Amino acid sequence: MRKKPADLSGVHFSDCTIADSYIGNARLFLDRATFERCKLSSVQFMFGQLAGAEFIDTLLLDCHFRSAVLRGAAFRRCKLVSVNLEKADLREAVFDHTELERMEDWGWHGYAGATIPEDQKFRYFIARDVGQRLMTAITNGSLTVSRERLASLRTAIESAGMAHGEAMLIHEEWKDYVSLPEFIVLGRLLTADVDYGRTDA
Repeated sequence: MRKKPADLSGVHFSDCTIADSYIGNARLFLDRATFERCKLSSVQFMFGQLAGAEFIDTLLLDCHFRSAVLRGAAFRRCKLVSVNLEKADLREAVFDHTELERMEDWGWHGYAGATIPEDQKFRYFIARDVGQRLMTAITNGSLTVSRERLASLRTAIESAGMAHGEAMLIHEEWKDYVSLPEFIVLGRLLTADVDYGRTDA
């Protein structure tokens, strides 16, 4: 006989360690729950119901929020390491003084609808036709990044076969060419919907 899901909406978890656990929507509802000064390690929140939940001064390590509802959730003074937010509903979610590390391990999700500082959001990003966009930036000189550094980065990206089509760029892999502040500037440019005057057949 299937067990009825438990409703823990609004529950406050404080100074807890939760590891190797599954907390999905088939088990628990955690809307407006609070995790304060907790350590969450290898916790599966896939499809979890966490609308309005708060994570405060909490470490999340190898946790999965795939397809979870995090609408209006808040991560404050947290550290997220290798956390999967793929297909999560992050509308109106807030990442405040929160460090994101190795998030690219789970691919790109874009933080759609969330408020997140650019120095975290653009540590990695997906862009298309990187070579052409960098050439445009070099030609028009509109960026604060020097032409020489852009040209060097473009050459390296072409050598890696990432100049055309869609590619994920991760600052850790290109830090020898551009600093993080420069990479953030490029992230804004390369993820913008730029029209190069091409006519699709």
